[in-house]
Amino acid sequence: MKPDKLRNLLVELETRVDRLERSYSRTTTASIIAPLATLRAEVRRHLAKVDSLRASDVASLEEMVAQVLIPVGHQGLDNIILGLKIGLNQLGPDELLDVLPGQKTAAFHFSVDDDALKAIDQPLRPSSREKDMAMAALEGAVEHGEYVIGELAGPTIRRA
Repeated sequence: MKPDKLRNLLVELETRVDRLERSYSRTTTASIIAPLATLRAEVRRHLAKVDSLRASDVASLEEMVAQVLIPVGHQGLDNIILGLKIGLNQLGPDELLDVLPGQKTAAFHFSVDDDALKAIDQPLRPSSREKDMAMAALEGAVEHGEYVIGELAGPTIRRA
């Protein structure tokens, strides 16, 4: 990965660590804030020399992130570390597949026929939860439509 992309990941990591530090109040004990300060200093050190970032550096950052107490709503430090690992080609194909999210269901698939890309229409098969939500939305739309029709047919509109 290009050094500027690694730099972007390190800048994002520093931003999130700063945000995490600010989220803790001034009354928080030093045992919670000290690992954050150490992590921030290490990230800044690596920012100064992105070209020389190595796998061992990312491993040390990963260990530091593991020592930080992260409250709910401040997740994502691990994802940045994974981005650095991907950038340094540290993840094998199987590990990369575990890290990346799965594919989403699409309305159609593609195929190649006679050197041409063609779309294959596939019916969507929604989950039961999605189907229930769609039916509730449809019922709400029908009820609202009936209300609007009733208002339009009412005496107020006729007089106007």
